[in-house]
Amino acid sequence: MTGELRLYDKYYQNNFEELLTYYPRFYRDVLEMVEILKAQGHVADRLEADIEQTFLNSFIDYADEAAIGRLEIFLKIGLNTSWSLEERRQIVKSYFIGAGRISASVLAQMLQSIVGCPEPDIRLEPIDAAGNNALLIDFDCPENAAQKLAIVKEVLAKKVPAHIPLLVTAIFPPVKGPIYVGGAVSGGIMSSELPQLVWEQPMQQNINVAAQAENIMLTDLPQLAWRQGFAENIFAAAERGSISETELSEIKGEVR
Repeated sequence: MTGELRLYDKYYQNNFEELLTYYPRFYRDVLEMVEILKAQGHVADRLEADIEQTFLNSFIDYADEAAIGRLEIFLKIGLNTSWSLEERRQIVKSYFIGAGRISASVLAQMLQSIVGCPEPDIRLEPIDAAGNNALLIDFDCPENAAQKLAIVKEVLAKKVPAHIPLLVTAIFPPVKGPIYVGGAVSGGIMSSELPQLVWEQPMQQNINVAAQAENIMLTDLPQLAWRQGFAENIFAAAERGSISETELSEIKGEVR
């Protein structure tokens, strides 16, 4: 939020000081009148602040936390407690961008409003001989904005026409330390439809992966593209229970 928006022009520090100017000067030496004016000034201060905030809540950039919370409920935006009020304002504002016709500039404005990325690369490319096109969006995602990708997917799904395939590529900054990944699967596995998302992130250190599984069901997942550049090695290990092999000798005999 830039600048300051106010409903009232303040010429006095508070309403008590303003009320004093409306009464004879000798009232300032009367203790009872001073206390009465202080109480009235305090009530006027609270009333003025409430009126001004109600006015400011008409503008997303100036809305308070309570107003933003009501808009999040209305727009069905999941609350993340790690987001600052300013971040929540930008996400809410992105839902109102692009009413009517959608263009590349409108989509870029929405992405920049949500994740704070530089100018994204937005283009239409043919996907078949019939002349159908897909919308491709590539953008550099700041490290602290990874948790907002679900919001990006939801907003784009509401703005982009349903007949246009959409492929979003989020490019993250290089990882500067090692990554350790471990996993174990036991029992049943639930399948969920995953969004079509490209994860592109160069690596400068080792990635160590280990996994253990017992019962695994094969599930077809939607298309997922992973573009990853590595500067060092990838170490992977896996274990699936215990496997033994025993060779049996041929048994000969007669059945009577």
